[in-house]
Amino acid sequence: MHAYSGGVPRVINTLSDMALVYAYAAQQQTVDADLIKEVVRDRKKGGLFAGRDESEEVEETEAFLDAVRKRE
Repeated sequence: MHAYSGGVPRVINTLSDMALVYAYAAQQQTVDADLIKEVVRDRKKGGLFAGRDESEEVEETEAFLDAVRKRE
């Protein structure tokens, strides 16, 4: 989420809220990286994440998720 939001609390909240709505609609118990990517793709269409290169975002997110998994 940080890679997509740039650490901006308001954007994190918006992204989190939308991810929860998407998860509920899909009847998912957890919000995973694929769901976050779907939310971001949809939100980009509306201009929420304008100006960021998606390939950079994906790489940053995958690196972050790898780091989190290593801690588990």
